[in-house]
Amino acid sequence: MTMLVLTPYAYLQPAPSPLASYLGPYPSSLANTVIAWQMRPGYLREQQVQAALHAGDAATARLHLMADDASPFTPETALPLLAGLEGRPADGLALLPSTEEISQTRNWKAAVIRGDLLRRMGQLDAARQAFTPTYVDDVNPVQWAWDWLAPTPTRRIDLGGNLDLGLIEGFYLGSGDPAAGGTFRWSGATARLRFPQQGRDAPQQVCLRVDGRGWPDDLERPVFTLALDAEPPASPQLIERFTLQPHVAVVCALLPATPPGRWAAGSARRS
Repeated sequence: MTMLVLTPYAYLQPAPSPLASYLGPYPSSLANTVIAWQMRPGYLREQQVQAALHAGDAATARLHLMADDASPFTPETALPLLAGLEGRPADGLALLPSTEEISQTRNWKAAVIRGDLLRRMGQLDAARQAFTPTYVDDVNPVQWAWDWLAPTPTRRIDLGGNLDLGLIEGFYLGSGDPAAGGTFRWSGATARLRFPQQGRDAPQQVCLRVDGRGWPDDLERPVFTLALDAEPPASPQLIERFTLQPHVAVVCALLPATPPGRWAAGSARRS
């Protein structure tokens, strides 16, 4: 006896037209192209809003948000951050979902925005709690926070210490190390740090606490190049080079005078 198992619906469907995937209705290539073209002005406007918020320019951000071609999705992110920039962080918090809803929906963007607003209000413990849920760590929103946030002035960045989002770029998840007495983040080939509004007319010193204990012994130790970012189109200004050592160390470099109040930003490149 022979048993046949058939899925007749698979054979009764009409053969698709060879042009269906190119010229037909959505999801054809033509339909997708039209949708993308229609959304492009909103995307470009969102990039302008993002750049203004990153630079701490509230007036320009609001101007772009009021434009006719602004994306309807942008205000959900931008308006709470704009309220914070305008000195109204409590109003920004009121625009966000409740903490319960943020947690239930795993809305990591809302959690990061909430953390930034609480940090702006000086509520650092509450800010840490907003920044550190597992669903936030799962996406490691370092790049997103760098692009959208304009953190409050600081002279110290605690890498991996739950308050560094918006101040760093090019880093992986953080981890604590009780033996080393602190927290660390592995960096990519290029990483950046910014110290909002710490520019001074006089030279300053920047110190980095680095950990090279995890670097394989059979690989050549990397050399880090520390540079101070310059306004485009100028190139970053070389500050110092140092070699990663197989232990925790503090390395310091002298920074030149920069305009007062500037967003001082530096980058480190591994070679």
